[in-house]
Amino acid sequence: MDPNFPLLRTRLRLAYEAKGMFEEAIAELQRAVSLRGENAHTMALLAHGYAAAGRKEEAHKVLEQIRELSQRRYVSAYGISTVYAGLGETDLALEWLEKACEDRDSWLFLMRVDPHLQGLRADLRFTELVRRIGLQP
Repeated sequence: MDPNFPLLRTRLRLAYEAKGMFEEAIAELQRAVSLRGENAHTMALLAHGYAAAGRKEEAHKVLEQIRELSQRRYVSAYGISTVYAGLGETDLALEWLEKACEDRDSWLFLMRVDPHLQGLRADLRFTELVRRIGLQP
């Protein structure tokens, strides 16, 4: 009903990403960021979108903005981990997931199903973290 509702934009990009329509997903995320301002979660989604589209320089630029934002307010370590996962930087993604675990980040409940973390699932460190926090079936 409201085309300017930011959550609509972030959900629409899920469909675009699933279909491999990364430029359309990025456009939706850019719009969501412009609607929400300095929202670390939305910015992390945009950075991941850039990474998934192979636009690594832009992903790193947004990631730096998120890291700067974290100097002023809380930023989810889980969100940062998803960006590194999208960039294929497994060690950093897992480091940030460990930090998310230490922080008791509320987003951790998604670990087993979050498509942003798909590239980490074969790593034994990921499997161990999932087991340690009690998400193993």
